[in-house]
Amino acid sequence: MDFDEHAADYLATVRRSVAFSGQDGAFFAQVKADVIVELTAGILGHPSELAALDVGCGVGLLTGLVAPAFRAISGSDVSAKSLALAAEQVPSAEFRAGSGTALPFADDSFDVVYAVCVFHHVEMGDREALAREMARVARPGGLVMILEHNPWNPLARWVVSRCPLDRDARLLSAGVAETLLRRASLRPVARRYVALLPLGAGWARGVERTLAGLPLGAQYAVAAVKGKPA
Repeated sequence: MDFDEHAADYLATVRRSVAFSGQDGAFFAQVKADVIVELTAGILGHPSELAALDVGCGVGLLTGLVAPAFRAISGSDVSAKSLALAAEQVPSAEFRAGSGTALPFADDSFDVVYAVCVFHHVEMGDREALAREMARVARPGGLVMILEHNPWNPLARWVVSRCPLDRDARLLSAGVAETLLRRASLRPVARRYVALLPLGAGWARGVERTLAGLPLGAQYAVAAVKGKPA
């Protein structure tokens, strides 16, 4: 997938793909941003003292939503055009171009490293290398997260099948994502399923939290810590 080709109309394409739900792409992005912040706070402590990296940040939608919670945030992507748009949208962030398996940052640079809907675009043979790169740039004791579409959710598969941005997508389950993290010498500590109910009401979020351990939501987050078990 050439994301330079789709950078200018990325948000409009996502909006059309999820319109049937009654929500736009920003709603689902906010759900994922909330999960990133909540998992970080629950595992590492208050994000305002931490630095984060958005791997495969695209046009910076997630970066902008997550940025206010963190002390500092950076982003990396293979698409130069997407990075230019991201820099306009989130001027407080640092953006750098990188390949799919080489992140342009030093070892142990970040407290939190996350990739949202990135791995399903990565060639099967390169996924472990990307997970290892995410582990490399995380500090000891830091958090690495993979957020992806849940292939066990029929609506998630249907949305992916009709989205032009996902024509090369090969979905991976939460179990596969955790295996990638383990092979990168990380220790999985959390798994959460989200986007079960496309509603912003507080009661809907409460239901989702209650059922977060079941593979029902359209998307999931898995988190792992860098370092040996205590």
